[in-house]
Parts: sequence; structure tokens; C-alpha cells
Amino acid sequence: MEPYTAAINEAKSGVDIAQQELDLLTSNARNIATQLKDAESNFAKATSMDNTRSAEINEMESRRTVAQKEFEKCQQDLGKITKVEPELSEKVSSKRAKVEEVRSTAGQARSQNKVLEALKATGRPGIYGRLGDLGAIDQKYDCAVTTACGSLNNLVVDTIATGQWCVPMHLSSCLDSTPHAMHVCALDYVTAGW
Repeated sequence: MEPYTAAINEAKSGVDIAQQELDLLTSNARNIATQLKDAESNFAKATSMDNTRSAEINEMESRRTVAQKEFEKCQQDLGKITKVEPELSEKVSSKRAKVEEVRSTAGQARSQNKVLEALKATGRPGIYGRLGDLGAIDQKYDCAVTTACGSLNNLVVDTIATGQWCVPMHLSSCLDSTPHAMHVCALDYVTAGW
């Protein structure tokens, strides 16, 4: 058996070497298969990310298109507003001036009414009131008559003596504010002049 033992040992040795080579190749094949699976998985992830990014890019492109249209519309609106703005500013300035004029006129009227109320409160007979309050002016002519006739604020009294009595009273009632001119229309003087 000895001659066969060497051949058997040599054959076993060849089988062992072949088995080791087979194990090495099988291990390499498993590693390559694992690497292939990893590569396929990474490829799938990359493809998925690429699809996701493509979808995000498409969505952003559509948002950009919408935003561009909104921007163009806003620019058109701004152009319209810019054209109208000077006219509106002029109108606003005009209205503000009118409001200030009305406030000033109303302040003067209140001041004059306070003076008239103070004079009437004395109980002195012969003080009738403002000329403009004693008559009625049709509404459609009110602005023209008021503008043309500054004498509508004149104080109407019965006699010159009553008028002379009113002047110092007027000045004393204006101590807390700037006195304004007071014009007195005495009826006895007016009728005497006719």
C-alpha cells in the first residue's frame, strides 16, 4: 500500500489545494456578488435621487414661471400706479389745502360765535346778531354770496351807541386769543343814510 499511499497523499494534497482554490474562488465570487448587489442598490438609489431631483427641478421651474408672471404683472401695476401717482398727489395736496382752509374758516367762525354769544349773554338790548345769520341764502348761491360779501360777518345792532359799547366787550372777550376785526352795522346809521 505504500506505493498507493504516496499517490493517495498526493491526490489528497491536490484535492486540498483544489478545495482551497475552490473556497477562495467561492469567497471571491461571494464578495463580487455582494459588491454587485451593493452597486445595484447604489445605482437604484442614484436613479431614485436623480428622478427626485428631476421632479424637484421641474417643480422649481414651474414655480419660477409662475413667479415670473406675477413679477411681470406687479411691474405692470407699478407702471400704472407710477403714471397715476402725480395726479393723485396733486389732488391730495389740493384736498389738504381745502381742509386746512375749512379748518381755518371754522376756527374763525367759532371765535366769532363765541364773541357774539358773549355779547348776547350780557343781556343788552339792541344786539341782533351776524348779518349772515339774519337772512337766508339759497344753497346754490351760498358759496358765491359768502365769497363776494365779506360783510356777512358784520354784527348788526340797533344804534351806534350799542355798537360802540360792543367794541370794548369784543376786545375783552379776545384776551385769551388773537383778536380779529369786528365790524358793526348800526341800523339807525344805515337808515339815516338812505
